[in-house]
Amino acid sequence: MRGQSLSFRGTDRCQPSSSRSSLVIVAAQNAKQRQRLAEKQRVYNKDRRSAVATRVKKVLKALDAYGGKLESEDELKPVEKMMSDAYQEIDKAVVKGIIKLNTASRRKSRLAVAKQNLLIQAGIYTPAAAQTA
Repeated sequence: MRGQSLSFRGTDRCQPSSSRSSLVIVAAQNAKQRQRLAEKQRVYNKDRRSAVATRVKKVLKALDAYGGKLESEDELKPVEKMMSDAYQEIDKAVVKGIIKLNTASRRKSRLAVAKQNLLIQAGIYTPAAAQTA
């Protein structure tokens, strides 16, 4: 059948069929719907990312407010509650696919290190000596 043209019986190839025009209309409607949906998702994701950033900033600001002036670890109870909330917000963002797992781990690690540095600075916590093999 190579090199032979296909014959169309009963239809004129020059005139556009009505089904083709309806496909174009449906495709345009789908594109508009996808645009609306993408915009909603963008706003939702932006709000989630903003919530994560806000929680992290609040914890870091609260830790900086102590300035190494701690009497005991019990004074950090409010900050630990804020850290827990920040961890929850970060984990929710990972589950929803808004931030990646490594990004979440890095942010949680930064919070933990900031708290640990504050405790070291206050003299409450002393890090274990590095183990050499």
